[in-house]
Amino acid sequence: MLSALRAAVTRSLTTHQRDVFVALALNEVPIDVLAERLGTTRGALYKTLHDARRKLRRELAAAGLLEPERPRALQEDR
Repeated sequence: MLSALRAAVTRSLTTHQRDVFVALALNEVPIDVLAERLGTTRGALYKTLHDARRKLRRELAAAGLLEPERPRALQEDR
């Protein structure tokens, strides 16, 4: 699974998405620190991270490693 995730990060994400994903999700850089470093806002980073995770989820589902994401309208209430 780890090798598939590495491949998906390399293959699917833009350079910016990859940098944000690695910094926030893997290296645990505080979002405020990263926003200041990149000259952007927290909201922009959250959006970038959301988009990156969605791409990775799709890629891993296509490889049969995760269940495909269902449209929100089809998800049961939790």
